[in-house]
Amino acid sequence: MFGGPRIFLSTVSSEFGFMRKAIAKLSTQFGYQPANQEILETESGKLENVPYRKINNCEGLIQLVRDAYVSEPPTLDEEFGGVSYTQQEFLYAQKKKKKIWLLVAHPARLPAKSSTGRT
Repeated sequence: MFGGPRIFLSTVSSEFGFMRKAIAKLSTQFGYQPANQEILETESGKLENVPYRKINNCEGLIQLVRDAYVSEPPTLDEEFGGVSYTQQEFLYAQKKKKKIWLLVAHPARLPAKSSTGRT
């Protein structure tokens, strides 16, 4: 990739994977280098620390969320407590004073929730 500013793309992968790909393509057209979960899955080391390392090397965070709570790490985060992976990424970027663009999906455009309230 070229040397444009890096930006971390954070979404609930099972639900918004297609949107993450679209946002990555659009951000590339605007001169950014997207870093996202699909890239992270090839990284070595403790999975929980990989997003933090990626966010450290990015100008900011684009996060697409909805009104549901999804999976969280098996152990509590030492700093943020019992929050989801997506919440950890947001809180960490905020702590590091990164630019944050939070996109909240409109309820009418979301897939139906399961009986547990999760997707």
